[in-house]
Order: sequence, then structure tokens, then C-alpha cells
Amino acid sequence: MRGAAHVHSPVFRTTEYDSLEARFDYSGQRLNGELILLDANRRLAVARGEVRTDLALRGVERRLLEDPFDIEIRADSLPLELVLLPVRSLEEIDGWLEAAMTVSGAPGSLQYGGNARVVGGTAWVPDLGVRYRAVEGSARFRGSEARIDAFQMASRLGGTATLSGTIDFASITDPIFDLDLLAERMHAIDRRDMTVAVEGRGHLGGRYRAPILEGRFRIRDGDIRQDEFLRERQVIDLGDPSIYSLIDTTGLAGPGQLGRFRNPFMRNLQVDAVIDLGPNLWLRSDVLGVEMVGEGLTVDMDRALESLVMVGTVELPRGTYRFDRLPPYSQQLRITQGTIQFVGNPDLNPNIAITAEYRTRTRDGPVVVSTHIGGTLRATELTLSSNPPMSDSNQLCFLAIGAPCYGSADQRFGERLVQESVLGTLSSGLSSALVGSSGLSYFNLRSVGGTREGAPGAEGQSLFDNTELELGWYAGEELFFAVTQPLGGGVPSATMEWRFTENWTLEARAQNRFDQQQYGLFRGTNIANDQTFGLFLFRQWTF
Repeated sequence: MRGAAHVHSPVFRTTEYDSLEARFDYSGQRLNGELILLDANRRLAVARGEVRTDLALRGVERRLLEDPFDIEIRADSLPLELVLLPVRSLEEIDGWLEAAMTVSGAPGSLQYGGNARVVGGTAWVPDLGVRYRAVEGSARFRGSEARIDAFQMASRLGGTATLSGTIDFASITDPIFDLDLLAERMHAIDRRDMTVAVEGRGHLGGRYRAPILEGRFRIRDGDIRQDEFLRERQVIDLGDPSIYSLIDTTGLAGPGQLGRFRNPFMRNLQVDAVIDLGPNLWLRSDVLGVEMVGEGLTVDMDRALESLVMVGTVELPRGTYRFDRLPPYSQQLRITQGTIQFVGNPDLNPNIAITAEYRTRTRDGPVVVSTHIGGTLRATELTLSSNPPMSDSNQLCFLAIGAPCYGSADQRFGERLVQESVLGTLSSGLSSALVGSSGLSYFNLRSVGGTREGAPGAEGQSLFDNTELELGWYAGEELFFAVTQPLGGGVPSATMEWRFTENWTLEARAQNRFDQQQYGLFRGTNIANDQTFGLFLFRQWTF
């Protein structure tokens, strides 16, 4: 039995080709044939060979006979989208394959020979939100294995990754991995909820449907957005008489993180790795924007079981926390220190310890109100303290409108209330829009309250006269700059932090004198300069 077929203008995924031609000859339970793909008068790929099969019209026990395949494949600029047709998790595939290969044996025990080379590959990975480009590499096929010397790829956002090792294709639908991975600041994820780069060395083992990733990796340069982080509202009861007096004077009282992926590789991935965090890695939510730094976190993850166990401590050196537990008032606070401690519980409920401060100045001197968030992620506890000490109601009044309760009924109370409300909304909105996409790592608008020496009187002040703009960004891998500018005029402040070794950090500061007096560093001194300078050297010890 002989036959031939011709398909005019076949379309695979999104690309149309000139023609697909097939010829076959069947006799003696041997099917010999040839398959040719043509485009622009060129043979892109040719597959020819023999399949031992029983095509009898009657029912038979086995269609494929013993060791049925003996096929030769030659490809000259074969589009990768054809090679990767079964991989539905990749889209917008470009590039081509050059190959001279043989395939023999039976399904489940296939044997290969020859060589293959990928040239100019690109692909979009919707599950990760990343486009890979400059995909290049070659493989040598011997037996059931493909040996990869160096398979390289780059992310459109920056960074590279290199794979080397072997893949056993005895089962074409569930190959076995034995691959070494090297990532160099590879921007591996760029989704709405996460944008990060990865670097480090690891090993990928297991099968395609049950892969195992081991190694040590650093996650850096990006944002992890968890809208519900610390979002459990513990609204403070406004039962204190001082608080009710405050409200009455205004006239306002009255009437699984482990989401499902589409392909079995990501859906069943297991990870047993050591993870380092930072620099320039930020956790952001509706109320929190904080940098995360950590070394040596152990991660044990099984996506199929929806299991994630982590052990280690994450430091929170800088950031902001929006105190919104006195609705409708809110206040943007500066985080001065914090930790997230993972203790290995299977429900991923780490211990939280965060201190955030609101600083202002009154006629009596500087005031600092501190918010302490403790407990666990699912059962947070919030306490307040202040310097100088004051009643709980006055602490809450400062956090609500930037003034003590006894001063809330003055003629500027309405202005302060509008100022605090506008600043909270404006700072949150601008931070979401600017941080990350503009290169900024940190953005904050905050009220500093009070009237500075030499500033205009209360009657001449605008809404932003007692407001400061704070910006922070990474200028290098371990070099962080921060600038603070009073919007009502005045001398800006600047800070430079340089971590020049693993345990040593150099910090330089230039600040205006008012800030130093506000924070109590020069109380009782007689300093005439408008600006002060400082140089600090820090040494970190680990026990």
C-alpha cells in the first residue's frame, strides 16, 4: 500500500508555512515514509524512516511491534514553535532548531543519536510574566540521554541563566533531569504580585512531572506584593473620653500563596534550598512597604501538597507602615527596625516584630510616638509608646492628627486633619505608582508637625509647610542613598549606606539642625550651623 499527502499553507500555533508533504509505503508490517516541511522554497525539516506496525483492519493485540521506531530527522532552521508544540505553558515562541538525529526503540525506552542546536530562541512564559531571549545551546544525544554542555538564556529585564548536564528522554512525555543551574541576576518573575531577580547555583533533578530543585539562591532587586499582609484590622476602640472630645470638636461625629500553575512542572515542583534575601528586595502591601534582608533561610516546598516550610530570620532595616486603626484617620510611619522570623511551622505563620515611629515637634520639644507590632502574622498585637511619656489618648491623637488631644480644638485643627488625610492617601498612591518602575526603592510623604525656628507663623503656613518628602534608591549592589526634603523650604538631609564587606557598613549623613534637635541628638547645645554631618562605621557579629 502506497500513498501521499499534501497540506497547503499549514498553520502551527500562529505561523503559516508553504506546505507539508508526506509519502508512505506499507508492506510486511513495515511502514516506511517521509515527512517534509517546506517554507520559502526551503526544506525546514525532513523526517524519514520506518515504523514496525500492524495496520490490519481486523482487531489485533498490538499495533506497534517490538522496537518499532527507526527514524532519521534532519532540520535546517526548523521553527522552535513546532518543536515545543506540546509545551502549552510557552507562548510567542521564536527561534529555530538545527539537528541531525536518529530515534529508535519503543515508547518508554527510546534511543537517540546525533546532535541538535538551538539558535536565536525567544519565548513568553505567562505563568512567570517573563520573556526569555537569546536562548542558545547544543546537545549531544547518546542512548536515551541528551548531554547539554551549556544551554544559555537571558531575561528581557536583565540577567542570564545557564543549564548544563543531562536529560533522559526515554519517556518523551516525562523526561528525567540531572541539570546544574547557574543564575546571574536573572529577572525570573515579573507578575503583578511579584517581580524579582535570582542568582545562585543549584541542581534540578527528578522528572518533568515531579521536579526537585536544590541549591543556594539569592532573591533580590524587586517587589513581593501581598495585599493582605498585616491587613487584619484591629480597630482601636474610641471609647476614651479624650478621643470622643477630639471627634466632637471636629463636628464629624454621627450617623494559597501557592497558586496553581497550568503545566505539571510548575504545579508539582519541589524545592529544598537555602535562600538569601536582598539587597533591594521589598515587601509591599496596603499598609506596609519594607525592605527585606536575610541570610541562610531554609526553604522546603512541595507545590503538589500545597506545603511550604521556612526557617530563618528576615531583617527589615527600612520602610513605612501606615497606621490606619483609627478610621477614618491614618498616619504614615517610618519603620526603624523589624524582623520576620520563620520557625518552621507548616502553616507559614511567622513571628513578627516591627517598630515604626511618628516624629514631630511641639512647643515643648520633640515628640516620638512608636508603634510596636508583635505576635504572629495571623495574630498580630499592637502596642504604643512615646518619648516623652504621655497618656494613651494623647499617643492616639498624635497618630490621628499630629497633635495632642488637649490642643485638638485650636483654630488649625481642621487644617491638620485635612493635611494628615491628604498626606496618607497621596503618599500611598504615589508610592504604588513610582516605586519600582522609576528606579526608586522607597517613597514617603510625612508630616513633621510643629513650627520650625524661623518659619512663618501658623497663619502663613500652607498645607505642606510641615511636610517632608523622603526618597531612597540603590545606586549599586550594596550602596543605598536616601534624601529628605522639607516641602515648605529648608535644608535637605541625605544618607549614604555602603555595605563594603559582609559584616561592615559605612554610613554617612548630612542633616539640618532642626532634625537633629527634633530627634534629641543635640538637645541643650548651642549650634549655629544649619547643617550637621556624621560618619559612622558599623560592625555586625553573628552568633
